[in-house]
Amino acid sequence: VILTALILVFNLAGMNRSFCDFYTDNIYHFIADGLGFITAPIPFPLGETLMYAGAVTVIVFVLSLILLIFFHRKKGYRRFVFHYARFFVMTALVVVTLYTFNWTVPVRGTLLGQNATLDVEFTPEEMTALRNYIVEQLNRTAEEVERDESGSIIFPDQRELNESAARGLQSLSDEFPRLAGYYPPIKDAICSDVLDWMKIGGYTYPFTMETTQNKFCIRLYLP
Repeated sequence: VILTALILVFNLAGMNRSFCDFYTDNIYHFIADGLGFITAPIPFPLGETLMYAGAVTVIVFVLSLILLIFFHRKKGYRRFVFHYARFFVMTALVVVTLYTFNWTVPVRGTLLGQNATLDVEFTPEEMTALRNYIVEQLNRTAEEVERDESGSIIFPDQRELNESAARGLQSLSDEFPRLAGYYPPIKDAICSDVLDWMKIGGYTYPFTMETTQNKFCIRLYLP
């Protein structure tokens, strides 16, 4: 009952951007940093493993309900289904609660807390100026990239690459305070082949705050 009430309250309050920004700036980062710090030492993506376990839990629940049609007269089996159903409902409530606190409410706030709007129109001249600026920056920074004798890029190892990405995000925290905080190491997704087929580079699990990446991505794309 308490979990259900929390889910309803936070989802209703989450309709208000001011509430979402307050929650994200003052509460959410403690949860995100704490979960990320706890799950970081685990060598495999715990969130992905829990996702597979959840799928098995749903399948077992559905099968147990179907079998109840045939074994409804067996008291022991009815008791098993009752306890399993209670476990299933409680697990579902916990999952929805975590999803509400760690995903639904934070993403309903303003863009990085800046009250920026995405529906802005730009003139062709402004787009041309942006294009020229990007090209100039790419050409300038390309000269700073380390290359071997054949001209191929020398990539840092995975750990150095991840730490560099984290430092890059944290360096923007003066302008966007929400980017401050702890960044756990990025893990290779178990289902990387599926992600590669779907053209997905990676994602974050809101239940464990782990960031996973498609290990088949082109290394140039990983940063």
